[in-house]
Amino acid sequence: MPFPTKEQLAEAVASTDRLCPGPRTLGRALHLLRQDDTGVDDISALIGSDPALASDVLRCANSVYYNRVGGVHSLSEAIQVIGFESTTRLVTLSVGHQATNRPLWAYGISAGDYWSESLFNGLFLEALAERVGCPDSGEAYITGLLRYVGRLAVDQVLEDCDCSFPLDTTKSLSEWEMDTVGATQAEVGAQLLRRWNFPERIVNALEAQDYHSISGVEGVELLSQCMAFAAQILPVGKSFTSIMDRANSGIPCPDEHPFMTEHQLTIESITAVFLEAFSSFSSTLDVMR
Repeated sequence: MPFPTKEQLAEAVASTDRLCPGPRTLGRALHLLRQDDTGVDDISALIGSDPALASDVLRCANSVYYNRVGGVHSLSEAIQVIGFESTTRLVTLSVGHQATNRPLWAYGISAGDYWSESLFNGLFLEALAERVGCPDSGEAYITGLLRYVGRLAVDQVLEDCDCSFPLDTTKSLSEWEMDTVGATQAEVGAQLLRRWNFPERIVNALEAQDYHSISGVEGVELLSQCMAFAAQILPVGKSFTSIMDRANSGIPCPDEHPFMTEHQLTIESITAVFLEAFSSFSSTLDVMR
């Protein structure tokens, strides 16, 4: 059975771009929010251009999490009530849910596990970034939430080519991806984020999950260092239970890892970050109800 070509993988990336419009809207929103003259109407118009996203954001704004008496009835009202920061977080959450709440045939991953793993990665990276003083933990949340977005295109190209390459348990998922499509999902995910016009800092950080140690390397941003370290803490699995199993068995921290040394982290502090993320995970699910 032939392997997918680079051209076929590129087409799968383009197909994912067309079929998954939410991330492009989020990328535009991130740029808008960095402009001093951006107003409620600007953000409302952007979100409103994606009906599915607009409906989801409005529903979440009326969830029990925000406990709005009488509720809100329009995007403009929702943005005014909960503010730009919370609106961005809702858009991020909704986009992440739309993008990852689907089964991955090639990986053997269910929709629920794909979404749960992505959400937990976002919350963990955010909590870790806050712990080490990263200037924008919101970008960390976005990076972690979209950590595995490249799987969409990898899964798509294998389905399009009717390729069936069973996962080799003797290899890591990254090695399996390289063997089957010639790129890791992190590399493919970075291609997608660039197509969606995400800030380069987030793109670089997403790519950094494939690096083992870039702490202290000149020119490497703290967000990328956080992602590279988090990728060694959180297991890459086929089910969300792999993360919970790690919580029960103890959080493994690489001995004398430069990131831990530089930021004076201990096994106890990393465990505290993990538990904080798990607590946020439970409350975030309330937003989606």
